[in-house]
Amino acid sequence: MPQGTRTVTLGTHSAKEVSPVNFCGNNRFQNGNLDFRGISYRATSWPDGSPNVPQSVRFAGPFMASGAPYPQIQFETDAPGSEFLCNLATQFNCVVPPLGAKFYPWWTITNKGSQRIGSGLFPAGACTWNFGNVIPGVTTRNFGADAEYGSADFARFGGTATSKIRANPEISGGCPALTEPTIAR
Repeated sequence: MPQGTRTVTLGTHSAKEVSPVNFCGNNRFQNGNLDFRGISYRATSWPDGSPNVPQSVRFAGPFMASGAPYPQIQFETDAPGSEFLCNLATQFNCVVPPLGAKFYPWWTITNKGSQRIGSGLFPAGACTWNFGNVIPGVTTRNFGADAEYGSADFARFGGTATSKIRANPEISGGCPALTEPTIAR
């Protein structure tokens, strides 16, 4: 719940709700944040290059047992199936971002040297993943923001949004060859 006053509807009656600070009342009235209205679903809570939010989770990979990167990727989220307004029988309201969310995070990629992971483990200009939002001056490729997840795939699991399989952008599109680093033991 964001700090401040807001109008809520209880049954058919409107009421004012006041919160002196930002907080999440998880499990207080429901099983988790099923309305996607919490702080986690506001763009200002996700990495965007601003000093006011945490840095993005960054990683290279995934890698196969051989050390080679997977040649293909697929984006997936179960957010639609978690949205309390998603009707799994009719597929109505099963969307990304969920209806209550003001923001839903997505993956981007960068080949900026300042974003390298592990000192000297990967070649200069290697592409690495960032999660959150477009980061000005860092993001070199995004995949359509929320659209990267595709649509809900009810044949596999009701409410999971799954993109089409695509070439791994970490090893295509101008990124240098990448292999899992070997660490001497």
